[in-house]
Amino acid sequence: MNVPTTRLIKMIGNLYQVEVNKNLKDRRITQSQAEVLIYIQIKNEQGKEVHQVDLEQALHLSNPTVTGILNRLEEKGFVRRVPSSENSKFKSVIITEDGKEELNKGKKVIHRLEKETLSCLEDEEQKEINRLLEKIWNHINAR
Repeated sequence: MNVPTTRLIKMIGNLYQVEVNKNLKDRRITQSQAEVLIYIQIKNEQGKEVHQVDLEQALHLSNPTVTGILNRLEEKGFVRRVPSSENSKFKSVIITEDGKEELNKGKKVIHRLEKETLSCLEDEEQKEINRLLEKIWNHINAR
């Protein structure tokens, strides 16, 4: 197969996301929702407020995408939006106990699928591909 590297990365990412979402179907969250919950949980545990704009910037997502994800997470009772103590113009997003519980179950599924996906590579190859992808990410992100 003679596919350009960036196209191959996208194809792998798409297939992986489909597999993750298929396996998370019984968990009531998607991969995107899990990524948002992980970010919120980490920041909440550090005692930091999370605003929608933080999610947009940190996860490189558009405003409408983050709005949709947060709306669905809020409908499921996994997050709450509360007035920000830092800025009255903003709402702070916090993860609920139900959100933490669902996220922990989802993380196990994601971790298992990541191990399965990378199982065709030796440990050193896994480290090398991760190093190379991070190098590409940092290069693109620095623009």
